[in-house]
Amino acid sequence: MKPEFQGKSLPVVTIFSKSGPLAGDLAACLSGRFRIDRATSLQGALKSIAVGCQALMILKAADEYWGPACTDLVKQALSDKCRVLILGSGGLGLESDLDSRVIYLPPLPSPQILFANLAGLEASAQA
Repeated sequence: MKPEFQGKSLPVVTIFSKSGPLAGDLAACLSGRFRIDRATSLQGALKSIAVGCQALMILKAADEYWGPACTDLVKQALSDKCRVLILGSGGLGLESDLDSRVIYLPPLPSPQILFANLAGLEASAQA
């Protein structure tokens, strides 16, 4: 069952990061308004999308190479009407039609920027 806040189910945000403490800090910041799923593998992120997350936050370090598998992850998320936010340096090398549908944020965005870019998410009916 999804957590509730003031009688409403919380929307699910998946934080995908291969490693690093920033994912935990983001989860703590967002956990009061969203249910947070953390994924450290592409398979975990795909599973979260499949069960109905509303936003996917990809944390990308400057020296990380993501490759075609991450492009497939973004495609799947967007096709499932999941908002995609990328935090970090550089892009993922996405095709222009995908790139234009992704929200790019700095590596350490302020809470106001995070919440503004996650505004309007609806909780899915799935529990």
